[in-house]
Amino acid sequence: MQFDQSFDSLPLHNPAPEDLPRQQEQIAEEFVWPEPDQLSFDLQPHYMGLRDWLVSLRSKATRREAELELIPFWRNFASAAAVISSICVAIFLFVSGLVLFGRLPPRIPFYYNSAEARWEQADKVALLFVPVVLGMVSALALRFIYDVFAYDKRLALMLSWIMTLVNLLIVIASIQIYSLIL
Repeated sequence: MQFDQSFDSLPLHNPAPEDLPRQQEQIAEEFVWPEPDQLSFDLQPHYMGLRDWLVSLRSKATRREAELELIPFWRNFASAAAVISSICVAIFLFVSGLVLFGRLPPRIPFYYNSAEARWEQADKVALLFVPVVLGMVSALALRFIYDVFAYDKRLALMLSWIMTLVNLLIVIASIQIYSLIL
């Protein structure tokens, strides 16, 4: 099948702005104005009274309580112990690092490499970053414990006690490392 005309020989026709329909005119033509006998209401902006404000405050508080579940999570001592021990360990490491910074040698034993049976050395500036990293890891662990608490309370309690024990071991290990250095 062959075409008599090629596309090159067809004249191009670009429409002028007058040829295009105007959308605003079409919308105006489709809109029906209300009849004169139709009722219309004057809508005023709603101002909250004291009662409305208290009701909205109460609903916001119940949503936050359901979202955060503060009361059951803090009712046990394990969660509080994990949070308090994490904060205290981070503060202890930061303050002890600042106090002992001048007396420390430039390279300190940072961790023990059991494969080579020796201490790996690090700059003493690393002691100032350890509390920050420990705080971030503790915050992530506490968030994980909080998420687990909604599904399994016993597991969350065990994780909280384990975190408290690990924080205690970190304090003991840092005291041992400082005694090795000084």
